Formats: sequence, C-alpha cells, structure tokens
Amino acid sequence: MQVWGINTVDEVKERITELGFEVAEWPDAKIEKILLEAQRFFQLRTHREFEQTTVTRKLNGTGKNLLVLPFIPIVSVTSITILYSSLFTPLQITGYRVKEQTGEVILTSVNSGEGLIYNVWPEGQANIEAVWIHGYDPADVPADIVDAMILSAVIEIIERDPRDWESEGFTSVKIGDYSENYGAGDYFGGVYGSQKKKWQARIEAIVAKHRKTIIL
Repeated sequence: MQVWGINTVDEVKERITELGFEVAEWPDAKIEKILLEAQRFFQLRTHREFEQTTVTRKLNGTGKNLLVLPFIPIVSVTSITILYSSLFTPLQITGYRVKEQTGEVILTSVNSGEGLIYNVWPEGQANIEAVWIHGYDPADVPADIVDAMILSAVIEIIERDPRDWESEGFTSVKIGDYSENYGAGDYFGGVYGSQKKKWQARIEAIVAKHRKTIIL
C-alpha cells in the first residue's frame, strides 16, 4: 500500500506546524506509517479496497438484465462468464454495457448457440464469474478521502505528542501568525477537545459516504 494523494505527508506537516508543533520531531517515515495505518482502518470501516487491483468473483445470476459488480470504480472488465444455466453451456459474454462508477453491468444480448437470443442474466447461485480491475491509482484517490487521512494523522500526532496537553488538554492553538491561549482542561477539554470532535465528525461523514453496506 502507498500513501494516497499527492504531497499528503507535506500536508500533514503543514497542519501540525500551524498548530505549533515542532515538525522535526515527526520525520516523513513516521508520518507515512501513521497515514498507512489510517488508510487500512478506513478500508476496514468502509468494507472497500481503494487501490487499483484485479478481482475475480462468482456472482449470482439475477434473472434480469442487470448485474452489479461489488467493487468499484470499475477500471475495466476482463471477462464475464456464465458458468452454468439451463440455457447455456459455459459461455463468455461480450454483449454488455458497464457503468464504471456504480458497478452496474447491463446485459444487451446472449446467443444460446441455438439461434435463441437472451437479454437477462440466467438465475443461479454463483453461476456467473466476473474478472475485473477496480479502484484508484494512489495519486487519484478522491480528495475527500485524502482529507480524512490527513485529519486522522493530525489527530494521532496531537495525541502522541509528548507535551503538557497529554494530561491537561490542548491549551493553545497557533495558525500562521495567529495564536490564542486557553485554560487547561482535562484530556478532552480546551480547544483540542472541540476541534477533535469537528474533525472526527468530518471523518465519520466521509466514511459513511464511501461505505459499502453490503459485502458480496
């Protein structure tokens, strides 16, 4: 797995610098490790894999002209084969249209070999095998997902930074030339507690947007 996005490590360093952290304490390799952990957890929570890869799956025939490939976006379809049905011997299908962003494969026609033309996927359990490439190049992962990884990394760094707010809460913030001090609070108090909740809410919204509700 690679770090998603372009200059993502630099984006994290810029954010923690704005918050007043000493960026030298966080070398690129350490930030990359935190980002990769965040990416793996994001995939676990969304039930998806985002980096481009080839997958082979046996799917259930629907009895309709629509079949849905469960991992998206689709880069290309290598093959779709009807393994068995009451109408066909094993047969590789070429007559279909693909909607890359939704995974929908719409069957246009299948010749049974006996002069009969069908336009529905034959019903059955695991009777259709599809091979396709899905996902993103690491540099092209959607920007909102990369933003969530950056925020996750910043939260992790703040929580691990060995300073007073480990035990007293985040008591000050510095963004560019602007700085403001706050009274000490508990671990979740001060501006850090409020900011962390806002960041986590943004992360949760992005997880919800990209989560698969059904694992096929």
